Amino acid sequence: MSEYEYVSTDQTDAVHTIRIDRPAAHNSFDRQLAAELREATYDAVSRDDVRCLVLRGTGATFCTGADLGTLDGDETDESRLRHLATDLHAIVSALVHAPMPVVTGVNGVAAGGGLGLALCGDIVLAAESARFEFAYPRIGLSGDGVRPTSCRASSAFGRPSDSPSVTNRSAARKP
Repeated sequence: MSEYEYVSTDQTDAVHTIRIDRPAAHNSFDRQLAAELREATYDAVSRDDVRCLVLRGTGATFCTGADLGTLDGDETDESRLRHLATDLHAIVSALVHAPMPVVTGVNGVAAGGGLGLALCGDIVLAAESARFEFAYPRIGLSGDGVRPTSCRASSAFGRPSDSPSVTNRSAARKP
């Protein structure tokens, strides 16, 4: 397996785990993390020895989407955001079309593009600390990583409107 700075991978038997590993920045995407996660995801979904793929975040946050702190507030931002969105879309597509079940383990916040990643799981395991946030409108953007056709978990229930709400925390708890 390749060595990355912001992504870690391991495999136990046929279960391959990818961890987003940039906790100091809330596992947010910069160009390097996005490229590493794309490469790690492509590698995992193409392997014959992987029967289940797990995606999770390291630390207290799953993923908060793009690292807006890396933007300069000038004309270069459009190109940077376009590169991040392109990588995010490639990752989401690879996960949605993966030939094996995908499990996402969500701890803490899954926001923006991180929400899109979280919803790529056939099974989405949410810790008590999990929060799912569609953050784009707060910063004046439309969503790019979240749409009903990219959500594997919701497709198991038919139309996206038939899927259980990810905001209904009490429904997932035992009485």
